[in-house]
Amino acid sequence: MPDVLNLIGDEAVAALRRAGFKVKTATIEAASDTAPGEPSPSHRPAAPGHRPDRRCGSRSPRGAPASKTPVPDLRGYGRNQAIEELQRLYFDVTTRVSKPPEGSLTPGGEPYSGGLVWRTTPGPGELSPDGTIVVDYAPEQAPSTTAAPTTTTTTSRRGGD
Repeated sequence: MPDVLNLIGDEAVAALRRAGFKVKTATIEAASDTAPGEPSPSHRPAAPGHRPDRRCGSRSPRGAPASKTPVPDLRGYGRNQAIEELQRLYFDVTTRVSKPPEGSLTPGGEPYSGGLVWRTTPGPGELSPDGTIVVDYAPEQAPSTTAAPTTTTTTSRRGGD
């Protein structure tokens, strides 16, 4: 997994593609007023009866679909460490830089600093109907006073790719 933490969006996408990942990008507004572990307002649950595409290879190491594996608690993990752990469990991962709610602390009791995961959607212990996890992590630098669009990078680990 290439380290794309300090790369600008297009550079990160290019590095991931060179490493063989399929990458989709989108610009979204991240909600920073949601408590850690709660789904963001932009999260839409899968439609009733929706089934993951069986060709996607989203399977846990035991061969069960990733949608049957509970999401681990990754709050306080570094962004890259969280991505690697989720991909090891065969989840697709979308990352998003967003400011944690004021005063929120890591499970270890420390304030969230740059690059630390403060929320996953679905939350810890929940199931992901489509095998995709959204990881919110704290920005590296103090955010500006004006809200800027959030850059999202999606990485997929499909089958043996």
